[in-house]
Amino acid sequence: SLRLTSNLQRCNLLIQRAGLHQFLMRAQAQHFAVLHHQDLIAVHHGADALGDDDGGGRLALLAQRLAEGRFGLKVQRAGCVVQQQDIGRARQRAAEQQALLLTADCIDDRYALKDEPVAADCAKLLLSMIFNPALEDGVFREADVDPERRCLVEIIESEINEKRLYARHKCEQLLCPGEPYAVGVYGDIERAKALTPADATAAWKELLSTASILWIYQGGAEGADVAAAIGAGFAVWGDRRPAALTTGTAFTPPEQPVRRTETMAVNQSKLVMGFRVGIADPDEACMAARLMNALFGGTPHSMLFRSVREKLSLCYYCASSYDYIKGVMLVDSGVEAAKADEAQAEILRQLDLLRQGAFTDEDLEAARRSVLNQFQEVDDLQSSRMGWYLRQSVSTRFTSPEESAAALAAVTRDEVCAAARQVHPICVYLLQSEKGGED
Repeated sequence: SLRLTSNLQRCNLLIQRAGLHQFLMRAQAQHFAVLHHQDLIAVHHGADALGDDDGGGRLALLAQRLAEGRFGLKVQRAGCVVQQQDIGRARQRAAEQQALLLTADCIDDRYALKDEPVAADCAKLLLSMIFNPALEDGVFREADVDPERRCLVEIIESEINEKRLYARHKCEQLLCPGEPYAVGVYGDIERAKALTPADATAAWKELLSTASILWIYQGGAEGADVAAAIGAGFAVWGDRRPAALTTGTAFTPPEQPVRRTETMAVNQSKLVMGFRVGIADPDEACMAARLMNALFGGTPHSMLFRSVREKLSLCYYCASSYDYIKGVMLVDSGVEAAKADEAQAEILRQLDLLRQGAFTDEDLEAARRSVLNQFQEVDDLQSSRMGWYLRQSVSTRFTSPEESAAALAAVTRDEVCAAARQVHPICVYLLQSEKGGED
């Protein structure tokens, strides 16, 4: 549902209670973001096979079309020019949800030439992009869809050409077979090529009817007029049936990790190991698992970097990442194919050492400082603060960077070791180089 405060009379939304209001009052520009979430199961109509539906591509195409939609090169209002580059759009995955993000930036109302309500006008601009895109006979125009379709195909092709990203996604498919988490944000390239204006229109209508919608407003004013504009805009749409946002975290560890090798024309092989972690949001041990990941392979002074990369020279890079909402960890590295097995064995050995507590207090505190620094940097930019809360929009609760820092400070050595014991190897994907290949 439209996620405003209960009476729609304040537009600092869900974030003010997390301590954002004081930060917003210092802002000299206003920033809006509207995020539409759809469960990837719903988007892909329950497809059993990965890429067996074009839902990801339809919404990716829709994001581009709404942002380019009906405004030409610029919109002038109240002495403020909202240029096209100030209207942003993005597609991203948040756990098992596909997110379509539209953003707009404008000057703060305090700096309007004649005290005009610039913020409210900007909110109306975004609402118009969402509810009144350029249509012809009730569907998006082919002349508009065609360039966006070609752009979408190019994006998918660029992801395939980025071999580190390609290898990670292949590992995710092995790690979560048949689950929404394994579905790419942009969909399948062949189906992307086949998308029609009718497909994009159907996705637009489905999104407005079933998506969970979060508005974030950052600015110097309380924003009651902005909240009123948003409420009025959604009132005209009528009945909405937002789908529940759920993320599956259950798994059964296999007796032996699944292994897949693919050969391609690359100079550097890519080794990606997939793990399922028995800790996921809203588990209270999530912060311990996040610190565990930083110590294991999430920082330049991590155990994996110092051992696999620096000491043994088994890879060109080696790092771990942890999705705390899904409970998934990936360890990816660039290796020579002949050293892949040795690198894999050393990564698992370092995980065993972590489980046993075979690390120094200095190592632990260095990892803690690194994560703490990430929390502290959230306030540096409005976009960073926005991203912090957008990421949590699929979580069960909102926490501020300050609250997260306090939770991080309370994590003990024993809790880190316990979190490491909840990490289970599931699969290994190796993108193997062939002679004469190109990176």
